[in-house]
Amino acid sequence: MRVATLSIALLSSMALMPMKTQAKIYAYPRADEVIITSGTKTTRTALDPNSIKILNWNMYKGSNSSWESDFKSLTKDVDIALLQEAYLDKKMTRVFREHPTMRLEMATSFILASRGYVPSGTAIGSDVKMTDLGYRISEPREPVIRTPKAVTYAKFAIEGHKEELLTITIHAINFVSSKKLMVQLNDIAKVVRAHKGPVVWAGDFNTWSKKKLRVMHELMAKLELTEAPFGPGRMKVFGNVIDFVFYKGLELRDSYVLPEVQGADHKPMVVEFYLP
Repeated sequence: MRVATLSIALLSSMALMPMKTQAKIYAYPRADEVIITSGTKTTRTALDPNSIKILNWNMYKGSNSSWESDFKSLTKDVDIALLQEAYLDKKMTRVFREHPTMRLEMATSFILASRGYVPSGTAIGSDVKMTDLGYRISEPREPVIRTPKAVTYAKFAIEGHKEELLTITIHAINFVSSKKLMVQLNDIAKVVRAHKGPVVWAGDFNTWSKKKLRVMHELMAKLELTEAPFGPGRMKVFGNVIDFVFYKGLELRDSYVLPEVQGADHKPMVVEFYLP
């Protein structure tokens, strides 16, 4: 999917389209203004196949006091950051814009009009140039507030390899049935099936029920995606893990959670891959 990008500096000029309900609370941008770009210019054209390090993190809108310092520290040592609950208020806008090494691309799920038109969504950051960038807006909506969820995806070249890496960050639709979750997941699965090469699909899948966990795992098996193993520390809701990293076409070197990080309610997850 080809998308236009929008500088954060131009955010105030966005033409907002109010929703039919809750119009004073939520709004969303025109289709050509969903992607918001910030950060620095990329310094590399391809990933190193000997080590591809990826951060997966639901950032809780940067609400916790240590989020800024944690984010800066975590993103220093990874090649790609797959982020959920990006929330471009003044603080996160500044941190994203001033990032010394990463270019960040956020797909807007919705804009919180009641807080001064603050965009929120999923984002991908890297110091490697993206060869493709796209997003998917969920057809299902959250009940009552009627907001969608945006998924961001990007592709990266890998040194010495013809095939590119597809990365996907999801913040799944939450307070809905497993059938509606599957509508969103199946839509993203189309992107995976169309890609010829390695894949990393990570994020907050909101799998807080056994049924949601089952349908997610069944789809990942059909896509031939493997779940990266993690020790204790991941976010749980009703006793069920909701944050995952799935992959294929790569060799897993390491995967771990950082439970000591307090910058968000979800704990950061790091995976490292390599290609022979």
